[in-house]
Amino acid sequence: MNIKGKTWPQLFWVGLLSASVIACSDSSTAPAGDTELEEIVLPLRVHLLRSSQIESLNAPLTMEQAQTLVRDVNEVWAQGNIRWIVEGLVEVDAVVTPNVLSAFNGETAVDFPVLLEAIGGDREATGWDAYLVRDFANAGFAGVYFTGAGMLFAKLADENGVIDLASFGTRVLAHELGHSLSLPHVACPPEGNLMAPGCPGEVRTRLNSAQVSAARAQALRGQPF
Repeated sequence: MNIKGKTWPQLFWVGLLSASVIACSDSSTAPAGDTELEEIVLPLRVHLLRSSQIESLNAPLTMEQAQTLVRDVNEVWAQGNIRWIVEGLVEVDAVVTPNVLSAFNGETAVDFPVLLEAIGGDREATGWDAYLVRDFANAGFAGVYFTGAGMLFAKLADENGVIDLASFGTRVLAHELGHSLSLPHVACPPEGNLMAPGCPGEVRTRLNSAQVSAARAQALRGQPF
């Protein structure tokens, strides 16, 4: 999911970190992609939200599991020879305000101001930041990326409340990173697509050549869309 708008940091988010472009040394473990493309390496900071008060805010991951999640996301993005490196991996104590409590209990909307409150307010850093939570109560989305702010939020539990990092968790984080590389939602083709929300296709992490080109163009700018 991406959101545009309002007077907040422009909902679909931006940073100033530079991208590294290196020759792809080993494509044998990557999904099908153009192996003639040079690999683009991008930094990613991963934040695991912790909360003893709100179960849905508490990301049930260890540091090792978070590293594995990014590794699996990289297998998806190997289609475009784009690789994310974990520049930082931290646990963040969620700030439980009345607004945050109400939203994550499903009583009010989970929106941008609420998410900012939950992480303690505006961040000063630039570049890519991924905030992981268990769930968004009844918000109706699995992840959200705010254009112009360089941050994304992704949930780890599927619609049945099951933590399945290898499929659901990987797909959600890879999808939101797709938004950070300028990719919009698309209709679901028969073969499936990473940027098709709710797509029932057998391959739900596929990227087409136009998406790869657009994502690489943004990645080469060294900042989120």
